[in-house]
Amino acid sequence: MPREYVQNKLEFGSLFALPIIGSMRGAFVSIPLLTIFFFHIGSPDIAAFSVIAMHYVMQGFIHADGFIDFSEAALAKRFGADARKVLKDRYRGSYAIAIFSIFSLWLYSALLSIVITTNPLKAISLVVSAEAWSPTSMILTSLLSAEPPEGMGRAFKRGADSKSAAISLIISSTITIFLFREFRSSLFLILLSFISILLSSAISSALGRRVLGYANGDVLGFSNELSYAVLLTSFVLGASPWI
Repeated sequence: MPREYVQNKLEFGSLFALPIIGSMRGAFVSIPLLTIFFFHIGSPDIAAFSVIAMHYVMQGFIHADGFIDFSEAALAKRFGADARKVLKDRYRGSYAIAIFSIFSLWLYSALLSIVITTNPLKAISLVVSAEAWSPTSMILTSLLSAEPPEGMGRAFKRGADSKSAAISLIISSTITIFLFREFRSSLFLILLSFISILLSSAISSALGRRVLGYANGDVLGFSNELSYAVLLTSFVLGASPWI
């Protein structure tokens, strides 16, 4: 984080608006996808890659960094390493490389399946919807976890409440309805998305308690990325017949 934000008191407000930020990010993420479809470039592989690349670029690699750090700490803890020291280590090891490679392949497979099995507009709508829903998992993960002793996770925890989570879910649902219009498709996708982020948040908070005892900023980033992958996978496995 920029030094001036670390030195001053860090606060998080209006967390309920995270889905709006997510949908804006999704719009930018979809630009290369829209360009490929507009110019009739018949390469679903390039389309899937471009979405993943823009997903990381538009978040400034912040959530991806949290995912990598926490994943490495969780794996290293199994062999007796101090998870907190691993999180603060600037030099990533083999666990970080392995987990991020596997995760990127997971995202690539899910996105490639979406591009192949749906038409261009629906593929873009699914990507934007996943970007809109995934940030809410950070609120839920924070609410399910103990307060960290310091850092971004602590400030986020103090800014999160059940009201923010509820409004965030309503906004995410509204975005999905706007994107898909048809009632049956929207309703099924909302249900699928809700289950996906609940599952991701439960897993993330449970791992956070086991590894650290709380959900710090890295755990929240892990939760966001995990929910994004689970959302895309659930769209592939469960949504195709309905949209």
